[in-house]
Amino acid sequence: MNVLLFLIVLFVSFIAVRLGAVAFELTGLDWPMASFQSLSCFSGTGFTTKESELITGNPRRRRIASTLIILGHAGFVTLIATLANSLRSELFASDYMLSLFNSVFPESVQPWLKLGVVLIAIIASYRIASYTKLDKKLTNLLRSRFIKNELIKRVTFEELVVATGGYGISQIEVCKDSQVLDKRL
Repeated sequence: MNVLLFLIVLFVSFIAVRLGAVAFELTGLDWPMASFQSLSCFSGTGFTTKESELITGNPRRRRIASTLIILGHAGFVTLIATLANSLRSELFASDYMLSLFNSVFPESVQPWLKLGVVLIAIIASYRIASYTKLDKKLTNLLRSRFIKNELIKRVTFEELVVATGGYGISQIEVCKDSQVLDKRL
C-alpha cells in the first residue's frame, strides 16, 4: 500500500512541476527554460543560473516559484516518509502476503527486495511520465485549463518587450514611394 502511496506522491510531484512549467511559459518564458526553472524550483537545485534572474525580476514568476518551492519541500518529505514506510515488513503487504513473503525469502534479503520493488516502480513511473505523447497531452491539457480558467494570463507583447532589458521596439511608417518598401530587414 505504501508503494502505491509513494507512486501517487511521485505522480503528483510530476504534475506540480509540469503545472509550474506551463505557468512560467504563459508568463513569457520559452518552453525549455520554463520546464528547467520549474524543476529547479521544485527540487531546490540548479536555481542559481543567470536565467533565474528572469524569475526573480517578475512578480508573477516569483509567486509561481514560491509555490513550487513550498510544494517541492512538502513532496520531498512525503516521498521520504512513504519510502521508509514501504520498506517496513508489517506495512508491505497483507498478513497472508507477508507470511508467504517471509517463508520464501530469507530475512536478510527482504529489505533489498522491497527496495528493488520501489526502484522498479520509480523507473516505471518515470518512463510513463516522460513518454512524449503522454507528456505533450498533459502539457496541452494544463495549458488550456490555465488559459480557460484565467489562472495565469498570457504575457502581452508589450510586457515581453519591456521585460527583455536593453532592447526596444519602434514603429516606423513607410510611405508608398520609400526606397525601403518591399525590402527585407
